Amino acid sequence: MVGSFGEITCFSFYAKKTITTGEGGMLVTDDEELHRRVKIMRLHGIDRDVWNRFTAAKPSWEYDVVAPGFKYNLPDLAAAVGLAQLERAEVLRRERERCACFYLRELADLPGLDLPVVDVPDADFG
Repeated sequence: MVGSFGEITCFSFYAKKTITTGEGGMLVTDDEELHRRVKIMRLHGIDRDVWNRFTAAKPSWEYDVVAPGFKYNLPDLAAAVGLAQLERAEVLRRERERCACFYLRELADLPGLDLPVVDVPDADFG
C-alpha cells in the first residue's frame, strides 16, 4: 500500500483527488527524526506545537523560530472533512473506478482518440 514503505510519502487532498479537503495534504513517515523536522518546518519553523501552547499545563505564547519554515499546516476544518472521507475511502475509490470504467468503455471505439492504458482486468469494466 502507498504510504507503507519508503522514508516519506506525501498525499494530496486537492479537489480532484479521491479524498479531498479542497487543498492541503498529508505526509507520513516512520522516521522519528524526519517527523520532528517536519513538525518544525510545517509552521514557519516554530519549535512548539501551536495547539500545545494553549493546552499545556502552563500555557505560554513564548516560542522560538529555529529554522526558516513554511506554512504547511492543514486547517482543523479541512482535516475533519478529510477524516470523514477517510472512513469512506474504499467506497469513494470504487465509485471513481466505476466512472473511469464507464468512460473507457463508452469512448473505446472513437477514432483518433488514444485512451490511457489501464491495468485493470476487463472483467472489472462491467
